[in-house]
Amino acid sequence: MPRFDELVGQQRPVRVLAGILAKREIPHAFLFTGIDGVGRRTAAMLFAMALNCLTHAEGDGPVHEPCGECRSCRAVISGAHPFVTLVEPVGGVIKIDRIREIVRRISFRPPGAGTRVIIIADAHRMNPEAANALLKSLEEPPPQTIFFLTAENVSDLLPTVVSRCSHVRFNPVPPEAVETFIRDRYQLDKENARLVAAMSEGSIAKALDIAGTPGELDRLARMRRRLCEELYAMPSHRLSAVLAFAERMYKNKDHIDRWLYMILSFLKDAMVVCAGGGKNIANTDVRETVLNIARRESVQSLAAKIDAVLETERAILRNLNLRLSLELMALRLADRCDEKNS
Repeated sequence: MPRFDELVGQQRPVRVLAGILAKREIPHAFLFTGIDGVGRRTAAMLFAMALNCLTHAEGDGPVHEPCGECRSCRAVISGAHPFVTLVEPVGGVIKIDRIREIVRRISFRPPGAGTRVIIIADAHRMNPEAANALLKSLEEPPPQTIFFLTAENVSDLLPTVVSRCSHVRFNPVPPEAVETFIRDRYQLDKENARLVAAMSEGSIAKALDIAGTPGELDRLARMRRRLCEELYAMPSHRLSAVLAFAERMYKNKDHIDRWLYMILSFLKDAMVVCAGGGKNIANTDVRETVLNIARRESVQSLAAKIDAVLETERAILRNLNLRLSLELMALRLADRCDEKNS
């Protein structure tokens, strides 16, 4: 388990949490938002460790950092601490029965001193009934009880849940920080570390998965090259090929988020080139194809295509017709938006 100051690229939330711990003015409920793999759950665990650290109880060590070595800290790390409970989705959802169990459990005080901590990971996976069942406990928890909720966005939760929590935002980790972290961890050369950073989408967890899985880096690099080349070639494709591209995305739903992120990143790089910043391309592994896209496009056309990808991401979040959303995006990327209905 890392220390607070070892959470990569999260200096601001770490300062906020360290200040709260130092002052001991602790809200009864926190909401940590951000993409997966940026340290939200780890930060909640570290906070739980700091609140129950036996070294702190004896007056030793900085109050904003758990020692990581005492019996209490080791119990939190192993998942065996009686005061710390982690709630996770089962089958993609957190149901009302699980929340009722938590509410019942916190009504009984376990023996001994300490702070009870409830961490609800991916709290946006609570169904409406579960979220409503949690409201009273969030607003008026029992003494020495603190809730931590994690989610990607504030908008993913009921407003009544959000209003009862102190919000801390964890931003995507900057590519430079991911690159440095991966180089130190895996002794990768600069080129491969930069490639991992570009593919990580700002997530340390994704970077670790890519760099730590044999063959994954090469596989994703090939995928990126194919995708960028197809993005460049789309305006010259027949209508049937453009719609086939959308259909491939539709049939590979598990990869859609990653593909959309890559397309968006390629288009943003092309816009940087159009604006005169060719030396600042993030996706150096597909540099030549990005330059070709930039030579063909204008800032205005790239802005329209970026908007098409962003609209598709919003449509997915709103559970709109996925196939239709992908087809419309593909037509806009191919500059063929008027042809499907002709």
